[in-house]
Amino acid sequence: MITRGPRSIIAGALACTALLFGTVGCSSDDAATDRPTTTVAGTGQDGTGSTSPGGEERGLPAQRDRQDAPAATVDGELTGGGGAALTDIRDFDLEGNGFVQHEFAVEGTATSYVVDDPATDLPGNGEFNLKEGDTADYRTRIVVRRPEKAEDFNGTVVLEWLNVSGGIDANAVLRLVEDHGLEETRAILNFDSGLRGLGGKSDMRRLMLDHTAESDFAIDHFCYWSLRHAGSLIAALEGVDAIAFTGGIGENAAGIRARILRGLEWLGVRLDTGANDRNATRLHAPASTVSVWIVPAREEEKIARDALTLMAMA
Repeated sequence: MITRGPRSIIAGALACTALLFGTVGCSSDDAATDRPTTTVAGTGQDGTGSTSPGGEERGLPAQRDRQDAPAATVDGELTGGGGAALTDIRDFDLEGNGFVQHEFAVEGTATSYVVDDPATDLPGNGEFNLKEGDTADYRTRIVVRRPEKAEDFNGTVVLEWLNVSGGIDANAVLRLVEDHGLEETRAILNFDSGLRGLGGKSDMRRLMLDHTAESDFAIDHFCYWSLRHAGSLIAALEGVDAIAFTGGIGENAAGIRARILRGLEWLGVRLDTGANDRNATRLHAPASTVSVWIVPAREEEKIARDALTLMAMA
């Protein structure tokens, strides 16, 4: 989807965000400075929870149970140590792009939450009736990368765990195996997941015509993750020179292409809407600083050639 040639680093990949990671390895807790301790409170929008039909207070745990207690304590900045942070997979020029990096120790008490009856305590509207379960103390570290000038920070914070199970919840897959067996789990993952699992249909054309909450969610999810992957590739390649759409959706779904490219306008992408509606080969407008193309996959030709090769070998 994304190609890369000689070009300076794209600062937009880091612009106006703070990156927080749960585990780093660049310093020791012993080197904390005298920076004042900061607490992060776990409150909801209005600090209150809703009530169940029986009168019990329920809702998000942060709203219901932890209004007055801090969810975590940021215990001073860490400055010692000489190793590199695990986040430094590339030598980003943070200062040159107007960013600074800090590392902090974080500690608190983690609380698990349980339900008595999943059928009634986990309603579809998300107003779960939860009870506190076991607790355990924890201590970890975070790296914060933020704009050096406070006025350049737009308030958006990106939080992601570092190197956790390849981005999936592996235990969810294991639970499927326990509940359904290996063969049925294989069928679920290979045939009933993806667009079908989210929207009930695996054909993007049908989803776009459906206009149900499920189909809309599946389309939103598809476009969101396309942008997430694009951003990851752009950061890893340190820039982008061209964007290519291919395959059934990429070659034919003009609305999907438009939504994805709208999310990449910060790169300088400008879409020629007329060309996009016509499924033209060139999709970028003259003012675009990044070229955008439709590249036919020609899957049928590849299949035919492979078939002929196998037939010749028989």
